[in-house]
Amino acid sequence: MIKVFFDGSCEPNPRGIVRYGAVIYKHDEIIKEIAVKANFKTEDNTNNVAEYCGLIASLKYLMSENLQQEEIYIFGDSKLVITQMSGTANINGGKYVQFADMAFMLLQNFSNTIFEWIPKERNTHADALSRQVR
Repeated sequence: MIKVFFDGSCEPNPRGIVRYGAVIYKHDEIIKEIAVKANFKTEDNTNNVAEYCGLIASLKYLMSENLQQEEIYIFGDSKLVITQMSGTANINGGKYVQFADMAFMLLQNFSNTIFEWIPKERNTHADALSRQVR
């Protein structure tokens, strides 16, 4: 079983610098930590864009390791991302839409993903990774 915890931030929000992080576990052992400061700064940058970047980076890593057939639990503290990717909310509009579409397209390569919203207090590792790159 794979567990993915992702997070992102945009400071200042909006139009700031996007940073995102993720920690990925396989059988409760860390197999990957991701900490990225995005190389783009536009007026479209928001916290939602950053959150989606964390998810996208995680999915790309899992694909690079050929883990698409594993049972994958994805945890995040963004209700928007979790509800949209689990299909309980629509992707209506906003600056994040192209990132949501990319994440959704990547998810088509996976056979068993389960999304769960968690409070920030349970996402401290991914949050710390998203904030460590300056």
